[in-house]
Amino acid sequence: MGYTAELAGFSRTNATTPALMVVLGAVTYSPSPRLVLDCGGYFAVYGNLPRFTFTAGLTYAVADLYHLRSRR
Repeated sequence: MGYTAELAGFSRTNATTPALMVVLGAVTYSPSPRLVLDCGGYFAVYGNLPRFTFTAGLTYAVADLYHLRSRR
């Protein structure tokens, strides 16, 4: 199991691109060596963004490319 937190953003670059800042948090869990489940979200601290955004996903390794390369 892993986790991460991040403070991200940027200052105003021009009149059409205003400044923004978000606080991001995410969690990952690997029930098997080939499967990783993850979810996270961010809170908008400043800027014209949704106040909260949530995301979730999974990664599944269909091949072990490192072992395939070492066999040659």
